[in-house]
Amino acid sequence: MKLLELVKISKSFENSKSPIIEDISFSLNQGEFVTLLGPSGCGKTTILRIIAGLEIPDTGDIYLNEKQINGKNLFIPPYLRNIGMVFQNYALFPHLTVKENILFGVKDKTIRNSILNEIIKEINLKGLEHRYPSELSGGEQQRVALGRALAQKPSIILLDEPFSSLDAQLKHSMRDELKEIIQEANTTAIFVTHDQSDALAMSNKIIVLDKGHIQQIGTPQQVYFEPSSKFVSTFIGEANIILGEVIDDTIINSDIGRVKIKNSLKKGETVTFILRPSDFIISTDTLGIKVLVKTVSFYGSILKVKVCLYDKPTLQYIIYTDAKENIKVNDIIFISVKQNSAHIL
Repeated sequence: MKLLELVKISKSFENSKSPIIEDISFSLNQGEFVTLLGPSGCGKTTILRIIAGLEIPDTGDIYLNEKQINGKNLFIPPYLRNIGMVFQNYALFPHLTVKENILFGVKDKTIRNSILNEIIKEINLKGLEHRYPSELSGGEQQRVALGRALAQKPSIILLDEPFSSLDAQLKHSMRDELKEIIQEANTTAIFVTHDQSDALAMSNKIIVLDKGHIQQIGTPQQVYFEPSSKFVSTFIGEANIILGEVIDDTIINSDIGRVKIKNSLKKGETVTFILRPSDFIISTDTLGIKVLVKTVSFYGSILKVKVCLYDKPTLQYIIYTDAKENIKVNDIIFISVKQNSAHIL
């Protein structure tokens, strides 16, 4: 059963030359963690606010638990939608304690204590119930905002770039913690971000947006290894975009040699394909294509190596390899491509 469904949602703002979002359609099921991913201004937060009822779309329909909540001459207000939202700045009440913030929307006094105990345990803030937001770290404030949303027992939690104000180290730990809390609460979530690493790490479905339109919907593995367009391939991770000619059903001839693919293509056809930096094999013998190392960057577990073809220096590629490899700038090395790794655009 579809928990949430959007059908051809469009929205324009005053003085905008074109719609901020246009014909947006997607659905999600109970328990999914879905990310709306795209650059600033692509419309992802607008979609979130429309789902919450904080914005009214110009056209389109929305269904929650198979009941229509938005459509022509129909608008269910936010407080009747049973949707929780964690805002980018958390929006905690500074004059209320952790306990009071979490229970702010819980009106039934008979269940307040049991809900508080449950939420405090889920968000791991035991002992901090009587502190004020100003006495909490950024990560603790985020957990309070999440706890306040969970206390309403919502059908869906909406998360609007909740990591944007956190430093890198705290963001990584909170990313894992947030995912675990959502899973343990058995809650469905829609997460908005422009950070592809957050989307890949947290989601079981990613909706990639650009200029108000959906570019691709798929699992993290699908949007990374099988991008639908050049935009998706370069926005999500790093990609080498290469031209080649089909010389056999599954063989492409290109500047980096003959590449075997899974697809069956028409002989003589010119195609564009991508290779991820991890799709290359590096060796120091003469097997493969001769390249010159331009830059080497250390990223802990990997080396990011930029190379150019030895006889065509304008053609450059990004390659990932083991961080323990002894590769230096101006080294001459040889590269080849892993079989069936190329993806046709």
